[in-house]
Amino acid sequence: MMTLFDKFGGVRPMAEHLREAPSTVQSWKTSGRVPAGRQPAVLEKAQELGLDVTAEDVVFPLGRPDVADDVLHADSDTAESVPPSAGKADHVSASEVAA
Repeated sequence: MMTLFDKFGGVRPMAEHLREAPSTVQSWKTSGRVPAGRQPAVLEKAQELGLDVTAEDVVFPLGRPDVADDVLHADSDTAESVPPSAGKADHVSASEVAA
C-alpha cells in the first residue's frame, strides 16, 4: 500500500512541494497524521500535481487503521457479500446460559 508520503515521492519532495521543513513532514509521517489545519493545503497541492490522492489519504496518511488494504480496495464485482446479520450476536437469555 502506498502512503500519502510515497505518493508525493517521499518526505523531502513532499516538504518542498508544501514549502515545509523536511523535519515537519517527517514528524507528520512519524505521528501518522497531517495536522487538520494543513490537510486542505496538502490535498490541494496533490491535486495540483496530478497525484492520485484523496481526502481520506490526507486524513489517514499511513492508511486506515481499521480497514485491511485488500478490503479497502476490493473490486465490488469480486468482493464477497456479507450478510446483514454478520457481526450481530444472537440473543441468549440468562436461563439458556445456565442450562
